[in-house]
Amino acid sequence: MFEQSKIPKLDLKDKKICYQLDINARQSLQQMSKQVGLSKQVISYRIKSLIDRGIVKGFYTILDVHKLGFMAFKVYVKVQNFSPEVEKAFTDYLAKHKSVAWLVMSNGYWDYNIVYLARNVFEFDGYYQEFLNKFRDYLEDREISLVVEAYQFRRSYILGDKDDDTKYDVMNGLAEPKWDGDKTDWEILKILAPNGREEIQKISQKVKLSPKAVSLRIKNMVKKGIIQSFRAQFDVSLLGFQYYKVFLKVKNFNKQKEESMWTWLRYNPNVIYTTKALGKHDFEFEMQARGREEFHQVLGEFREKFKDCIRTVESLHYFKEFKFLYLPEATPE
Repeated sequence: MFEQSKIPKLDLKDKKICYQLDINARQSLQQMSKQVGLSKQVISYRIKSLIDRGIVKGFYTILDVHKLGFMAFKVYVKVQNFSPEVEKAFTDYLAKHKSVAWLVMSNGYWDYNIVYLARNVFEFDGYYQEFLNKFRDYLEDREISLVVEAYQFRRSYILGDKDDDTKYDVMNGLAEPKWDGDKTDWEILKILAPNGREEIQKISQKVKLSPKAVSLRIKNMVKKGIIQSFRAQFDVSLLGFQYYKVFLKVKNFNKQKEESMWTWLRYNPNVIYTTKALGKHDFEFEMQARGREEFHQVLGEFREKFKDCIRTVESLHYFKEFKFLYLPEATPE
């Protein structure tokens, strides 16, 4: 957590660039220039500065992992007897694991949140048992949930706006898996997943196809919803925000109330994820706010709006991210 005085100063143009990178990190400098009102050269310089200052940590590609044939499993753990050496071994093991998509440390009841991607429950169980065999003695408590639906929204809070036309990304949808790509498509995804701004020419050289052929394959995967978007990865603390997770249990619930709740969350500028999962809680959402006061203000508005159908609310503060890569380091079967 950074002191307020140490948070880099961003002017309106910097914020507009950050927002444009969050909307579409692959858009050209010319496209961004029209949106921000600066020359291509200045846009390029400012993006480099945002990267050099650590505000932009990188660029990634949002994929609908369900369409690729994967299931997402969330594992929450509370640890004990954690020496610095054990902590390093624990985080290194998970960050390097081929099927761990996300690893983050939190304040609250749970100390870590891990997301595994697996083709079925049997594959996940193999990964999970391996994890337990290595670290069981250091786990005070643990919990698993299976993601049914997961959506990511744009960071409208960067500009302080509610954008009713904001596109959202389906990270885990309800559509039947329809992966019909070949190994070359998969190789392209493996390149784009950790670097959503990788140049077409460089991808072309790596997969040994013409730039035009690569572009057509990417466009086809976007059209089919495999690729949802290309986004910037931010150090939100350097934007002046903190990252929170909220767990909900509901009552007196029906489809209409569910849609109303989802719509409210979608259009709130602070909310960046919503998740429906099979497990202890009915719904989860994540938000980024300017500290606990704003977090509790937004959460209070939400609780008042849906007080007739909220049974319990729990929360976590995420403060250190070790890995975010929503593509298993494997090849399709």
